[in-house]
Amino acid sequence: MTIIEKIQLFSSIWMTSLIWLIQILHYPSFQFINPKKVSQFSAFHQHRISWIVLPMMIIEVATLIPLYLDNITNLVMTVSIGLLAAIWASTFLLQVPCHRQLREGKTDPFISRLITTNWIRTLCWTCKTGVLCFYL
Repeated sequence: MTIIEKIQLFSSIWMTSLIWLIQILHYPSFQFINPKKVSQFSAFHQHRISWIVLPMMIIEVATLIPLYLDNITNLVMTVSIGLLAAIWASTFLLQVPCHRQLREGKTDPFISRLITTNWIRTLCWTCKTGVLCFYL
């Protein structure tokens, strides 16, 4: 296994582990926050989680693109890049807007939407990591 493959696998495993923690524990905990504090809590969450998530998401995409380009006919790389594209799309088109609404103090429907739509990322990262583990 090359170093770039190891970094790709590590970043995928890291993000899969983190997204499951967020999906099962962290996002549901938003339901128990005092509605008057949801805005502050969401701002705190976004600021702090960005330091953990963004660098690894960038590393993940930066290592997958060259792997994909070197193996463009490989079905595993095509599936992996497709899953990562779905993750990024879900993040910026679904989860980020929910967080914006929560920062404005809008709660119940946006907490539910955040939890529900986050299953897209949870399942995509899980599948991507599984595919990579099988391939690499």
